[in-house]
Parts: sequence; structure tokens; C-alpha cells
Amino acid sequence: MRHIPLNKLRATDFMEQYDLDAIIATSPTNIHYFTGYHWWLDPLFRRYMVNPGDSDELLFPGFSVLTRDGDSALIVNKMLVVNAAHMDTKVVHPFGGFTYDESTEPESWRDRDRRIFELIGNRDHQTRIDALKEGLKNCGVHKGRLGIELGGFEARQRSEITSALNGSELLDCSNLIRLIRAVKTRQEIDILTRAAEIAEVAAISTLEEACPGSRWGDLVRTYRVRLAEHDADYDHLILGDAGLGISTDSERILHSGEVTFADWGCVYRHYFSDAGSTFSMGQSSKKIRDRFSALGTSISAGASQLKPGVKGPSVQRAMMDALEAHDVSGTFQPHGHGIGLDVRDYPIVVPDNGLNIQDDCVNESSDLPMEEGMVISLEVSQYLPGAASLNNERVFVVEPDGGRELIPYLREQPIRALDAHG
Repeated sequence: MRHIPLNKLRATDFMEQYDLDAIIATSPTNIHYFTGYHWWLDPLFRRYMVNPGDSDELLFPGFSVLTRDGDSALIVNKMLVVNAAHMDTKVVHPFGGFTYDESTEPESWRDRDRRIFELIGNRDHQTRIDALKEGLKNCGVHKGRLGIELGGFEARQRSEITSALNGSELLDCSNLIRLIRAVKTRQEIDILTRAAEIAEVAAISTLEEACPGSRWGDLVRTYRVRLAEHDADYDHLILGDAGLGISTDSERILHSGEVTFADWGCVYRHYFSDAGSTFSMGQSSKKIRDRFSALGTSISAGASQLKPGVKGPSVQRAMMDALEAHDVSGTFQPHGHGIGLDVRDYPIVVPDNGLNIQDDCVNESSDLPMEEGMVISLEVSQYLPGAASLNNERVFVVEPDGGRELIPYLREQPIRALDAHG
């Protein structure tokens, strides 16, 4: 069975803390987190796409279950059970109908194929709720306190599940799951490291090959190819424009002498990368280089505060203080964010906003303290209308003595197009 990235110890500790017998995930991202199962259409395919006039609810919504004892179950449409072949079939619970032609008897069966056929063939066309109840029962949970991810559910869907699981107490745990995911496992950090390495090399090599007259869409195509060569998918490669903001306009033409914001990322094994720097189409002025250096100093100051127990607003304040010490003002607010299966995970490193992260289980201040194993991107940018735009973004792992760079980032000076070195 394929190893999954789930921080199981953290999840079961949270269930113990909030007296939950099980967590039920409903979103494709969190089903993947808890089971390792992924189907690319799950977040995209909706009922009206096969039944015109129907709702925009997801067509094949499934569930995953994790109990306080660490047992798990995957509830998935029968047609997609074969996509879960990497899992122990004992934890897979199919639902729905699947029509196939049995008129041709195979000469032989692979053991895996026979197990899957028996799994989808020996069940009635039960609903996903029936399959969920079966999955809970097989995990030893008949009734109890169940945390369920309800963030994306409509009122009708909530009512359906509440009625079907009558006798259990259902508690929305959407934010509890986000807090579980905030601390990464060693395997997750390894995946995030590889994602960062792939994107960093692909982006910088692509930008260095630019020249005056280059079309942005052509450079993005080159970046995409370089990502694909290392089994990563494109997420973004964006550029500033005349110090007025950021853009993905593929028709944008690069001009000699411009200095601009650059930001890039990829998706590798379903995990995101995110980083950025400043890109120069020629020799930048000393004033620009000094400002870029100040942005880097700001990030380093924030990284030094990425220690267990230090709260996000203190990290952000350290970044601001470093900018003020270098007489740099007018920046887009320095901040940070976790990164993982979403492009932004908790924690979010910003000034205290007075809000709480809460659902039916948790109620925590949004200025979360750092914890060892969090992976956090710190970034700061500045826009100079008509002149330049600057960016500096690096990712760190929270360790006892402060943030450790996820990979070695080259940020001593702006990236420079090689054939603009003249």
C-alpha cells in the first residue's frame, strides 16, 4: 500500500483533544490527504455536465474516514474503485452503479483485478451515504461524535447526511482539518523540497534566456516544458508590468532595461511550490539593487523569528522593522503563508486581525504560534509606477532555532537576462 502524507499522529491527537470518534473528509483535497486517493476530475465534474439542467454539485463526491484509533476508509464511486488499486481493498467502500459486459470470460485474472471486480460486483447499487455508514461501521464507529468537513456543502446536503447518520453528533471540522495540515510530515517536506527545486531551476533558467522583444507566452511555454521534464505541472509564472501590478498576459513583450516582479510555482505530486524574485532586462541601478537587498533582509529577519511558540504577527513585525531600518517604505505588506496541498495553507503570517479560526470543534486565534515542521513562504514586494517592481520570496521550514531555507535560494541580486549583459 502506497504511503500517504497524512500527519496521523497530529490528527489523532486533535481527535483526542476535541473528543471526536472520527473525522470525515469531503473535499477532494482532504480525501487525498487522508487516504492518498486522487482523481483529477473530482473537483471539476458537476451534475449538469451529464444531466443538463441539473445542479452544479460535484458528480462523484466521496468521503474518507479516519478514526481516533487510526483506522481509515475511502468511500468512492464504483467506476473509480480501480483508481484506488494502490489501497487495501478492505478500506475501500464503493457506491453507485457501474454497468459492464460480462459476456466474455477472461482467460486468467490478475489477483488485483479479481479483487477489484469482486469488490464492485458483490455490492448493491448503494448510495454514498450507505457506503459511508458501512465504512464507519467497518472502522468500529457505529455512533458517536463525528467531525465532518462541511465547508463546501449546501444546506440540502448537510440535512441529508445528518438524517442518515441519525444517532451520531455531527460537528463541522473544516478548520480543524486545516490546523492538522498546518504541520507537515517528513514525507511532505521532502515533496515540497523537490517541488521547490524543480520550479526554481525551471524559472530562473527560463528568465535568463529572455531578451528584448521576447513574448511572455513563449517564455511560459518554455517554463512549462522544463517542469514537465521533471514530472511537475504548471501552476504559475507571473510578471510585473511597469510597476503597476502583476499580470499573466501572454502577449506582453519584454523591453530592454525593465526591472520587474517575477513569481513562479509548480505542482509536484499534488503539492504546490511558490517563490519569487526580481527580474532585470539589463543592468539595474544601484538604487534598485539596494532596495532588492533590503527586501531580502526583511525576509531573513522574519525567518529568524520562525521558532516554535512565536506568533505570526511577531514574524511579520520583524519583517516590517527590517524594512524601516533600511528606510524602505511603500511596500506591499510583507507577509507569509503556509504551503502544501493548497497554494496557501495555515498559518497565514499577517498582523493580528482579531479574528478566530473556528468551527464546531476548534476556536483558535488566527495569530497562530509557529510549530516545528510548518513550511512557510515569506514574501515582500514593492511597486514603483512607471519605473520598476521588485519581489523577493523564499520558503522556510520552522525549526527550533528559526526558519531553515527549504532549498538554497539565490537572492543576492536580481535575476538578469543573460543576453542583456552587454
